[in-house]
Amino acid sequence: MNARTLITALTLAALVYAPQPMSADTGFDLLTPGEIALRRDTAPTRNLNPLKTDGPEIKIHAPQSSTLASPVDFDVEILPRDGVEPDLGSLQIEYRIGPIWTDVTDRLRANAEFVGLRMRAPGARLPSGKHNLRLTIEDIHGGVTVARLSFTVND
Repeated sequence: MNARTLITALTLAALVYAPQPMSADTGFDLLTPGEIALRRDTAPTRNLNPLKTDGPEIKIHAPQSSTLASPVDFDVEILPRDGVEPDLGSLQIEYRIGPIWTDVTDRLRANAEFVGLRMRAPGARLPSGKHNLRLTIEDIHGGVTVARLSFTVND
C-alpha cells in the first residue's frame, strides 16, 4: 500500500466517525477522533491570511490570540465589499488535516448563532497543537474571498 492509498483510506475512515452532538453548555467537537489522529501541526501562529479578495470581507472577532486554550470560540463576520451583499449560503469552512482540507462548515453551522452577517460558534473543542482553517465566501455577483486562519491551542 503506497502513501497516497494509506492517506485516502485513513481519510475515508475518519469521515465514518461523526462528532458526538453536545449541548450548547458543553460545546462541540470540531474534529472527529479519526481526523484528530490524521492531523499534523502546520500553523505557526494566529493570523488571517487573505488568499483571494474579490468578494466580501472576512473579519475574525474570535479567536483573537495566537495561543488559545480549548474550547475555542469562533466569531466570524462577513462584510459587504464595495456595497455588494455577501451570499451567506456560500460560506464554506475547511480544516486542514495534513495535505487534505476537510469541510467542517456544517459542524460549525449546527453549533452557531447567526445574527445578521455574523456567525458565533462558542465552545469548539480542539486538541492541542497548531490549526489551519480555510474560509471561502462569495457575494451575490460571484466575487469570491478565500482566507486562511491559523492559530495554536495549548493544553
